[in-house]
Amino acid sequence: MKHEVRMAMVLLLATAASASAKVTIDGLPSHRFSGGIEARMESATNIGGRPADSGAAADDFDNDDADDFDADDFGDEALEDLVDEADPDNEDLDEQDGVADEDGDGIDDALDGNTGPASRRDSDVRSALKATLGHTYVISPRVAWKTAALMQGDRIDDRSELERTSWAINSGPVFKLLKGFALQPSVTYAESAQDGNRKLDTWIASLGASWKVTTALKLSARYNYQDRSGVPAGSPDSEVDNLKLGGTYKFSKHDVVKLAFMPSIEDNSRATQDKDRYGFEAGYAHKFPHKFSAALKARYTSTEYDNVARDDDQYQYALGLRKGFAHGIYAGASIDYATRESSVAGKDFDNMSYIANVGWKF
Repeated sequence: MKHEVRMAMVLLLATAASASAKVTIDGLPSHRFSGGIEARMESATNIGGRPADSGAAADDFDNDDADDFDADDFGDEALEDLVDEADPDNEDLDEQDGVADEDGDGIDDALDGNTGPASRRDSDVRSALKATLGHTYVISPRVAWKTAALMQGDRIDDRSELERTSWAINSGPVFKLLKGFALQPSVTYAESAQDGNRKLDTWIASLGASWKVTTALKLSARYNYQDRSGVPAGSPDSEVDNLKLGGTYKFSKHDVVKLAFMPSIEDNSRATQDKDRYGFEAGYAHKFPHKFSAALKARYTSTEYDNVARDDDQYQYALGLRKGFAHGIYAGASIDYATRESSVAGKDFDNMSYIANVGWKF
């Protein structure tokens, strides 16, 4: 029944998308639509080592067909980034159910090497179906209002039969203040449920800015304030401040490089989960003939727990391939390796993920 409801909602989004006449609707030239549907299959060797943002998607580097406002990095992809950041460790729903001492041995899970997803080496297979729908209302040549919605369902089969659903909506204006400079405040609400039970609510207030220095170089910055609330009684709540500074450089029409620096501070109602985190990310993509493209991604993340003696260093490397077809249809595959080195024995992990996806974007 859950799958039928999920499919019905996805079909509803697809129907709305197909009615959008690609970019604009006749008689409504100020309204623009975007979105798509994607099916994804992922096999991971260690559930505890699966990053929230796994794989290297070659289409993440391709915005040549975007309109002038969409090129300001505010829309479907920005919303997906915000949803990923709302649960960076994939632990809030996968394993942690609001319990500070999961196995009852008197040791907090943050320091207990025998508890939590990092202590187990369970493989899993995940299938996911995701739908996005975005709308832009162009108020004037310098002002637009953007709204984007995302809905995703995941099913985990090997470790246990587990269903997870998430949806989010984001809305806010885009201001073009100077030549090449845009400012983008927005508000996002995201909700996640597991096996039909609501688990996590997140409010995110964002302020983003982008500057097209030249036709090849673009700089961007985004600050997010997150208020995450665990729904079951006793689940931890948290407030998170995130900053992302990045740049994109197209040194040819076929090659692009992306760099980013991402610090964050989390204040959690469970004191042992207070943490400071920063990360660096680098990516490279190349376009081949016949709509083939490839992307490489590397990321380093350092996490320092404020109230316990624990520091983690995480490394992630990914390679992705993508083939585009007519009418916005695409297929891709990627391989992702992640490893964590922790000062707490038993919290180290490594994981290999294999990902295949097919979808349609408009």
